[in-house]
Amino acid sequence: MTSIDKSINKNSGDATSDHATTQSSKQPPEDISIEEIAARLRPLLNRLVLIYYRQSVHTALTASQISILSVLEHHGSMRISDIAKFESIRMPTASNAIHRLEFDGLVVRERDKHDRRGVTVALTDHGREELERINAQRNLEFARFIAQYTEDGKELALKLTDVLERILNDHEGGPEDEHPAHD
Repeated sequence: MTSIDKSINKNSGDATSDHATTQSSKQPPEDISIEEIAARLRPLLNRLVLIYYRQSVHTALTASQISILSVLEHHGSMRISDIAKFESIRMPTASNAIHRLEFDGLVVRERDKHDRRGVTVALTDHGREELERINAQRNLEFARFIAQYTEDGKELALKLTDVLERILNDHEGGPEDEHPAHD
C-alpha cells in the first residue's frame, strides 16, 4: 500500500487495515466480493470528490444546485417531482433549491405544455451559460488530475468512466427513455 493509499484510508475515516487492502488487491477478481470492492471504492470516491471540490473553481452555487442545472440541461424541462427523483431528494428540498435557482435567474418555472395544471422548470439562457462556464473550468481542473498518466492509465480512466455511468444510469432507473422530459 502506498503512502497515498494510507493517507486516503486515514483521512476518509475508514478503519480499513493496510493488510486487508493489500490482500484484496492481490486476489483474483473472482475471489473478491462485491462488498469488498465497494468497501475499497467508496472511500476513494469520497476522498476524490472532496479534493476535487476543494481545488476546483469556486462558485456561489452548491454541488446540488449544479447537479439540478445539469439534469435540466441533459433532460430538458421537468416537473419538480421529477427533479427530486433524479436527485434522490425530497420534494421540499428540490422546491427550495429551485426557488434559489429561480431567484438567481438560472431557471424559470413554466406551465406544463402537456398538463396546464402542472408546472415545469426550465434552464434559462443565463443558467445554461453559467453551467457551461463552471463545467468548462472544472473539466480543466479535473483534467489536471489525470493528465500525468500514461496511455494505459487513460484507458483505465475511460473504463472507470463507463462503469460509473452505468451505475448512475441504473440508479436513475435505467435508460434515458424511462425518464421522459416534459417539453
